[in-house]
Amino acid sequence: MSVAAALEAGQIAAEDLAPVLRHRCRLLERRVRRARRTGWDINAVAQIREELGPLVHGLHALGRSPAVDTALLLAESLARPLEKQDLPDPILGARFSALLETLIDQLPAGGHDELERSLVMLPHPPRGEALPLGFWRRWVADAAPPRCVPAMPMNRPPIPTSGTRPPPADASTLESPRFGNGSLPMTALRLYLLSDESREAETLAEQLRSRQFEVDVLSDIDELVELMGALPADVVLVDRMHAASIERIGNAMKPIRMRANQPIRMALITDTDDVMARLSARRAGMDAVLVRPHGGIDVANRLRDLFSTGEPVYRVLIVEDDRAQALFAEGVLRNAGMDTRIVLDALDVLPTLDTFEPDLILMDFHMPVANGIELTALIREREAFMHTPIVFLTGEQDEEVRFNAIDAGGDDFLAKPIRPKHLIASVQGRIRRYRDVQQIRDRESDGAAAVASSVDSGIVERGRMMARIDQLITEGRARGGVVFLEMETIAKLRERLGLGQFERLHVEALDLLKPLAGERMLCRFADGGFLVLDASLDPDELLMLGVQLREALVAHEFRLGDQSVITPAVAGVAPLAEEFTDAGALLNAVEKTAHNARKRPDRIDLYRPLAAEEALRQKALIDDMREAMSDGRLSLLYQPIVAVAGGEASRYQALLRLDTSSGKRMTAAEVIPAAERSGFIVEIDRWVLRESIAKIAKARERGAAMTLFVTQSPYTLAHGGHAEWLRNELRALDVPGGSLVLEMRLSDASVHTGTLREFCSAMVADGVQFCLSQFEPGPEVESTMEQLPLSLIKLAGKYSTGAPSSAVRDELKVIIDRAHRRSLEVIGHGVEDPQAAATLWMSGVDFVQGNLVQQAADALDFDFNQAIL
Repeated sequence: MSVAAALEAGQIAAEDLAPVLRHRCRLLERRVRRARRTGWDINAVAQIREELGPLVHGLHALGRSPAVDTALLLAESLARPLEKQDLPDPILGARFSALLETLIDQLPAGGHDELERSLVMLPHPPRGEALPLGFWRRWVADAAPPRCVPAMPMNRPPIPTSGTRPPPADASTLESPRFGNGSLPMTALRLYLLSDESREAETLAEQLRSRQFEVDVLSDIDELVELMGALPADVVLVDRMHAASIERIGNAMKPIRMRANQPIRMALITDTDDVMARLSARRAGMDAVLVRPHGGIDVANRLRDLFSTGEPVYRVLIVEDDRAQALFAEGVLRNAGMDTRIVLDALDVLPTLDTFEPDLILMDFHMPVANGIELTALIREREAFMHTPIVFLTGEQDEEVRFNAIDAGGDDFLAKPIRPKHLIASVQGRIRRYRDVQQIRDRESDGAAAVASSVDSGIVERGRMMARIDQLITEGRARGGVVFLEMETIAKLRERLGLGQFERLHVEALDLLKPLAGERMLCRFADGGFLVLDASLDPDELLMLGVQLREALVAHEFRLGDQSVITPAVAGVAPLAEEFTDAGALLNAVEKTAHNARKRPDRIDLYRPLAAEEALRQKALIDDMREAMSDGRLSLLYQPIVAVAGGEASRYQALLRLDTSSGKRMTAAEVIPAAERSGFIVEIDRWVLRESIAKIAKARERGAAMTLFVTQSPYTLAHGGHAEWLRNELRALDVPGGSLVLEMRLSDASVHTGTLREFCSAMVADGVQFCLSQFEPGPEVESTMEQLPLSLIKLAGKYSTGAPSSAVRDELKVIIDRAHRRSLEVIGHGVEDPQAAATLWMSGVDFVQGNLVQQAADALDFDFNQAIL
């Protein structure tokens, strides 16, 4: 419902709406003032401009025409730095403040400045990298007629300041501390101090600033929540006077912390030191309780300990002669928590290498004095940087030039323009692999004897384990099987410990499990997972072994430096069975079994093989599928995926169909489970990918760009060498990776997150996108989304029904809003009727797919230009 309609229906009174608008304007003004003082961030500019949309609509509904004009003028002023990807200079920053001051003066004043009621004015506009200049003018033009509201007497209270620090130098220059080349240390952390407006609070803030924190003092919980939603901080510090409200603070901060792209720490200052007070603080989400600290320096030191993960931040050297492009890349990577350094002059690259020691070099191609290829060759001559990843960020399309760059020592190419999340995922993935390789080299340099000792002890690599399982299956063993142990809360452990200590945790866990495994083979299986292979036990004995191993793991206290870790764990047990044709099928089954164990009180589950009759039916179906691949009875249908906002881009879902030998047509949902259980799924998935890539290639020959969504099993994506196989298939037909969206079911991705992350990280650099289907909220969803480089989500079917309940509609809006905050696009799937499409459209969905648009068909002839919902 629009604001005007809500006013007309009496659901909100004008005297309630006016103070809400004033409150939002004050928050925007404080944010602008803060940015002028501490330095601008391009994402903050975009966020401020986006938040003007609902504000403009509310002002228009109240009939405040002068205020609407002022807000639109401010939106256009904010658009200038966004279009140029440059930061506001001091003059432009002063203009922002002046316009906001004018806007506040033009608003009606009221007596309800502190409102407990939450008001959602409008859904967010469709997400993009930047909004057009006239975006909100179109909103006002399309809005309902304004409702005239009498002006209220002005009663504007003074706005408290949060500091008296002098403004920095021109924040738009490369010498500004905001860009890592000035005097401000790169370890500066943004902190919101929830306190009062007393002198003691300001003294504490100044002491924290002297210890490299960027501090803003807030006195209101609602202001903290709203500001965290727009400009998240690294630390929220709650002062004594708000200790009684920590439960409310924790509940309000929980959704913000869940959707944040980086850790948000919370700490409480208190004078009470008892167990119940500490327990209440922990339940409210506080990471630390600071009891009677000795001044601001003591607080700063104890807060710094919260960020001591043991792993250095990622360091990226940006070599780019175009200042705007360099600032854009740096802003994106800095906001993702990376340390960056910009080099504009090619001659400064080599000296900077020694001082900065980057984990990755983001290299421009065409530069004066020396180009990117020449610089790469010079870098590779330095022994210390022979293996440092060098990635070219360029629009260069000449294959010969690209080959010369690779030949000179370059590692990969990222095409301009690149979406921020793709840049972040590509850089993080390469640095993570680079550091892993460096660790392996370091371990190997300690001596091959230690490696040999570990192999002799029974701790083996995953490849040897897979080969042994394949051998047992081929021999037709009637006894034996595998036990899969998985530590829970792995994402939080990795974040808490850092990479070095996280790896050490695995080593100590293997040392703990080895004596219990005895002569059985033992290996690490992805992050937090361990696999034990037995060749002689029956299912009940195998289950007992799983119980013993799990209990030993959860009871052990790991000492990692000055940290103590006790980790919960689940176990899955799978005996060898005739239905498993290879090691992959068995491991797929035992991973799912372990996931199901999370729902059991004993946290362990046993896989039940298929009954004899069902196993025979499955074998017959698999045999029929093998024959269908050779005689043309496997086929693909295509269903269009239409953008709600319109456009001519062609997007289709590829849907598998099997025409059985008996003449029945079966869908993917009917055949894929059997293919996964038998291990035949890799061949099926690769057949689908080959057909899809060939379709894309034919469309490109006709000059038509097209994107295909292709569902893949996690078992296939985790299959050894699948990333290289897919990369070769794309290159063979000259199909860009961006034309392909690999779709995974949410339930599968939650089970196989660790193994999927490796494949996704490998392919995202090639432009391949990833989508989670059958999406709905759940306890493990946030962890899954944080670990996978996703571009889209596809909603579960319950959100596409004709008349969803109000609870489902509210849940749908929350899902879409959170997805958009993560820069994810949302697809409404299985839409059959106009009412469902209208609900999805009103909730802010980006795409619609279903029979309402068009049923799946053989041809790719849908007219996207004429698609109107």
